[in-house]
Amino acid sequence: MKTFYSLFFALYVFSISEGLAYNYKAVEVPPEGRKWTQTKWSLGEASAPSDKIKPSASDGVCLGGIMILDTDAEINSLTIPGRASLQADSHKLRVSNNLNMNFSKSSIHLKNGASLEVGGMFETHMDFRSTTLDGIIVDLEDSSFSVESVMSISLGGANVSKDRNMGFSANLVGKSNFSMGDFVVDSYLTAKDSKMFFAINFSNKGDKFPLATLAGGNMDGVKVNLHIDDKLPKGKYTFISAAAKKSQLDGICLSINGQPYEKFDKKIKVGNRNISVDKRKKVSY
Repeated sequence: MKTFYSLFFALYVFSISEGLAYNYKAVEVPPEGRKWTQTKWSLGEASAPSDKIKPSASDGVCLGGIMILDTDAEINSLTIPGRASLQADSHKLRVSNNLNMNFSKSSIHLKNGASLEVGGMFETHMDFRSTTLDGIIVDLEDSSFSVESVMSISLGGANVSKDRNMGFSANLVGKSNFSMGDFVVDSYLTAKDSKMFFAINFSNKGDKFPLATLAGGNMDGVKVNLHIDDKLPKGKYTFISAAAKKSQLDGICLSINGQPYEKFDKKIKVGNRNISVDKRKKVSY
């Protein structure tokens, strides 16, 4: 019986340890960045940094410096603090819960089929004591970034001014998809009297044109810039799509190759082409 109870106790302790979740922080990252598989992680002040421990699907991760994703991975939550960056070339990261980014120059750069999937919310924050506001950048080249729940873009009570030319830039190139879930944005980034911005920039790559989608929300005041070159074949290309009829898309501030576009269905001359955009957010020429 003693052997049985000892074995049962050992299995019970093992099952508990398997279910524990940790918060990992990337440390000792050099200026040129560090690969995910070679990163030294810390579990707190009492934990010595080690490249032998790795975040799992139940763990939270806080980046620092430039993180280069060199393997597919799944984690519970992700924080990209100020002046930190996530880069991925062809690899996939699944965040089952929330992603948080800081407005002090945090960024995401994905290319060649890379993807970042967020199963919960996308949130932004800014320390109200900070005077550094350099914005957030999301670069997608033939890649995808999806948020299943709410995409909440807030300045979080920061001491900011509408005269500051900064904001959130999503730069979509080629066969890229930017899926935002339900979209909520701070009015400082969309007000007519503000130099701050939430901008989505669309650029074709050959015959491929990117797409942004949202489940619902109001995009009034969002800057949408289309960049089209001569390599894009003639036709119609959807660049924004909303699943919910309640979504408000007509209030976007639209430009084509730097030229303001103020009335849907009106043709304008861009280079040697006549280009128009209809109310369904399809660009054609």
